Amino acid sequence: MQPDDSVYNCCESERLVARESPGLDALASLCARAADQADALHAALAEARRDYLGRDTHSADSRLERFLSRLGPDSATPPTLN
Repeated sequence: MQPDDSVYNCCESERLVARESPGLDALASLCARAADQADALHAALAEARRDYLGRDTHSADSRLERFLSRLGPDSATPPTLN
């Protein structure tokens, strides 16, 4: 299960409540707005993941760069071994 699957499932249940409870206008409106916000959050998380991981997420170079960037600011460009 992807981390953002729960956000998607939550959106669907909120849409279902909004659709199935026409007599409860305030609740339906709240659920519809919450579903829209969850969609926006889902899209933002997907974009942030792409920005953080980059285009080639599974390459050895990309993994090494991410690992080194977590170690500190000077670790992103390791010294050459000659």
